[in-house]
Amino acid sequence: MSTLRSDRLRELAGAKAGPDASWVLIDAESSQAAWGRVVRARTEAPLEESELLAHLFDAGADAGAEIVAGGPYAPLNEQVLRDAFALAGRQDLGGVHLVVVGPEPTSPELGRLCSERGATCDPVEWVGALELD
Repeated sequence: MSTLRSDRLRELAGAKAGPDASWVLIDAESSQAAWGRVVRARTEAPLEESELLAHLFDAGADAGAEIVAGGPYAPLNEQVLRDAFALAGRQDLGGVHLVVVGPEPTSPELGRLCSERGATCDPVEWVGALELD
């Protein structure tokens, strides 16, 4: 996806994430394509970003990992992150600090998933998200 959006993700989350954070951009070519990806994740199989995040969650549970994930499309972010929590094999993700970057606040459901699994979630607003559409 867009290098500009990857750079934007790093810029926006930079104050909340350290230099060793793992970065996962959740993106699509347009808002319509983002909805298509949400539908595919709901009806076919989790998206590759969900699988990558689940792996990072499991690997970082004991190591104190910082993970930054997000992008300009709130429904896509939400779906990918909920699927990642569902795919993670570890139930205790107490060492995970997740910085969620998106155009809307994280949902109560996503906050509950973080809390139930012991992860900390820090929301960061994605500003200027749709200027690239």
